[in-house]
Amino acid sequence: MVTNITIKDIARMAGVSISTVSLVLSKRGYVSEKTRQKVEKVIDNHSYYPRRSARHLASNRTGNFGFITSDIHLSRTEFFYSRVLLGAELEARDKDYYVLLTTVGNQFAPRKDLPRFLKGRDVDGMIIAGAVPKTLVTYVRQLDIPLVLVDFKLPSIRCDQVLIENFEGVYQAVNHLIQNGRRRIAFVGGSNYHHSIKERFRGYREALLDAGLADIAEDQRLQYLREGETSSQVGFQGLSDIMDSGADPDGFVCSNDTTAIGCLQALHSRHMNVPDDVAVVGFDDIGYAVHTRPPLTTLHVPKIEMGMQAVRILLDRLEKPAASYQTRMVDTELMIRESTFMGQTSEVSHLDAPLVK
Repeated sequence: MVTNITIKDIARMAGVSISTVSLVLSKRGYVSEKTRQKVEKVIDNHSYYPRRSARHLASNRTGNFGFITSDIHLSRTEFFYSRVLLGAELEARDKDYYVLLTTVGNQFAPRKDLPRFLKGRDVDGMIIAGAVPKTLVTYVRQLDIPLVLVDFKLPSIRCDQVLIENFEGVYQAVNHLIQNGRRRIAFVGGSNYHHSIKERFRGYREALLDAGLADIAEDQRLQYLREGETSSQVGFQGLSDIMDSGADPDGFVCSNDTTAIGCLQALHSRHMNVPDDVAVVGFDDIGYAVHTRPPLTTLHVPKIEMGMQAVRILLDRLEKPAASYQTRMVDTELMIRESTFMGQTSEVSHLDAPLVK
């Protein structure tokens, strides 16, 4: 086996030009299938791996994408954005890119909070997943680095986006509850500042209005929206406040699954049956959703696919910098489980997650 083999050696042994080998390696440009297979066979036979620094130096690229999310989003109670990150990593790896991860707090000051890979301009594009300070998004846009927002939207910022069909998903969930005899349906969520939560709440209200339940849609005792990130604590407190208000709900639509888990915990503490007394629906379909007692009806979101789509958009943007901005919407799927079927499930007696005190 040849050691310290170079791209020139590969070209010579394959009987092609150096530029043809480069096209095969980069997977860009046209090369006939016969020639491609011949070059790839020589590469495989000699275990040739081009130096990343040399390849990207020639194209004036770093070979890195940055990924920023809130530190809360990657905490032990939130599982959504870790799957988005996995999707981005899988797609980037397939395209011979690295994903550099960092998290930010709820405040952002460029002088002290700027990620290292942005200080050195060590990325070819950025993915920002979930709600982060607007000042951070504005700063990244000023750097003129390709940017994709995932599950987050700021009306004043023009950039590529990957968003969820939030409105349609919750609209479908409310109709599911209505079709199963529920009428006094409540909504429990976190901050209405977040684009996704706002759209989910809008879907909740519109579904009730379209079903002729305007009195329910306008009853603020059945609505719990509080500033701050969604969590099981928000779900526990939201359900408790609604139940104590005298609104007498028979169904809960929650802004996400961690919030729904908090609702189930609160119902457990009140010795109430799910779904015989109250039905519960979540959103996201995180891993715990099938392990709650009873298993949680929820809206499935293709989280890994969202991360993969974000990387594909960045690659498209690098090839066509002047192209129009695009928004890719991902559909949800209602996963009907035992938390919404009357007479199917016994008392909520166990949850994998610890009870909230």
